[in-house]
Amino acid sequence: MAEFADADMGGVDGEEDQVGAGQNADAKTSLRAGEDGDEDADDDQESCDENSSSEDEESSDASSDAPEIGLDQHGRIAPGVRGPVNYGFRAMHGCISLSEELLADCKTVFSARQAEDGEAYSGGETYFVRADETPQSALEQLALDIFRFHADSLIYDASKSGAEWWTLVLDDDSDVVFHWDKDYGLEDYGVNVFPHISTVTYLADPGGATLVLQKTAPPRYSDPIEGPAGPLVFCSRPRAGKHISFDGRLLHAASADLLPLFTGDDADPMAATQGTRVTFLVNIWFNHMPRDAESLPDKVRKKLSLPAMAENGSEASASGTGIAPAGKLWTRAPGVAAAGAEMGPATLHVPEDAGANAPLKTLRYAFGEEDNRHEVVLTVPRPPGPAATDSVLLNFEPGVAPRVVKCTNEGCTDAAGAKSSTTTSSSAANANLNANAMNETDA
Repeated sequence: MAEFADADMGGVDGEEDQVGAGQNADAKTSLRAGEDGDEDADDDQESCDENSSSEDEESSDASSDAPEIGLDQHGRIAPGVRGPVNYGFRAMHGCISLSEELLADCKTVFSARQAEDGEAYSGGETYFVRADETPQSALEQLALDIFRFHADSLIYDASKSGAEWWTLVLDDDSDVVFHWDKDYGLEDYGVNVFPHISTVTYLADPGGATLVLQKTAPPRYSDPIEGPAGPLVFCSRPRAGKHISFDGRLLHAASADLLPLFTGDDADPMAATQGTRVTFLVNIWFNHMPRDAESLPDKVRKKLSLPAMAENGSEASASGTGIAPAGKLWTRAPGVAAAGAEMGPATLHVPEDAGANAPLKTLRYAFGEEDNRHEVVLTVPRPPGPAATDSVLLNFEPGVAPRVVKCTNEGCTDAAGAKSSTTTSSSAANANLNANAMNETDA
């Protein structure tokens, strides 16, 4: 049966502990967005030559301004950041100074709406603050502080790096569907480019668990994404002041279905989500800014708290109108390691045969565009009891490991050709949110 044990944090795609991987900028892939090319298996460099013919003038214009993207052997931006980047699953507490002003600012910025049936993404927006900018509001300062925490001792181009950020303020019956954080402005050119690190900072206790799967998407948007998505799944229960981070290439979501892993109660998981879920989301980008990256509009910024006082005692530069400066929101100093700061997750081993006393339950989550739908198939055990921590690492045996399957009007087909209905899990069917502009992992 399933039992909790000490966590063994594994890497993704052969990256040892996911620390320092992707720094080799010599072996890289060069992609001109929006164009097709042939892959040479004997060459480390793959090039996509310009497609000289176009179906119409519009596609020709789109091709002409398409950027050339350099990717390393792990699918990250090249030339890469220099230094030991930690891409592993991390969770730490006491990172935020919580206040009513902070919550009010997050509610002001929140612009997401529930996705309607058939829509690929929500109508939310994200904002960007460069690493070399002076923050003009308390939330922009918080985003930069989180960026600097994860960028400590790394070498990068500050003029092309920074924090993509946004907030989510969701009702207790709202989930976030599976998605990848990426530069959605490049999707029209057929290229997937991901942030180096994705982060979630919880500002309240309610809400479903964050789920992060070991599933990356290919560099080309048109390439298939179905296949294995394991064997590890990282689950995080929200706790006010808690901060998590993970490899920005990984598929993730937020759902109440996994809350029984933490409570030990296999009853209605919605009972543990009562209240408003508030999260502050930051994607860490090095040497690349999302194509559609924009600063927070002044009309919104003027409603927010000002940044904290500068070290010399003067008020930080800001465009707000008369709103008092916030205190220092991010309280974790760069370079602080696991000593008292980070808590490793408890590991829950999921065997192929859990036995009659601990039957497995299969959850299905639909995601993607209407004409390109997929489904995450996730098999979870009955909880053996309350988890000792608010982070759990599910370790699946091969026969029950999660997977992504392709869906059509006739159903969803896995790699073996078996079909299933496209029914989603009960809580995922409640007002799912995707995040083109909200790239969430709200939990």
